[in-house]
Amino acid sequence: MNFVDLLGGFALGITLGGAYFYCLWLTVKRLFDHKHPIRLMALSFIFRAGVAVTCFVLITIDGHYTRLLWAIVGFLSAREFLKRRLGGLQFSELSP
Repeated sequence: MNFVDLLGGFALGITLGGAYFYCLWLTVKRLFDHKHPIRLMALSFIFRAGVAVTCFVLITIDGHYTRLLWAIVGFLSAREFLKRRLGGLQFSELSP
């Protein structure tokens, strides 16, 4: 396991976390106007979690668990970045 593999795992984690949490944010924005908000939230979670778990499994398919560790660190880093970037919005700003 070299530095490039670890950096690649971190980059994949950032990309995956960014997509996961940005899609969560978009889902929450749509909850106010959606006809079936519970169904929307459930389907969004199933899709987001399915993609995330599949990607994490593919990252470790060759048995490099340190790459998985760095991917998880990247995933959580993306969460913190988006939380700070989008977290200051009020609920009144979310609904159109």
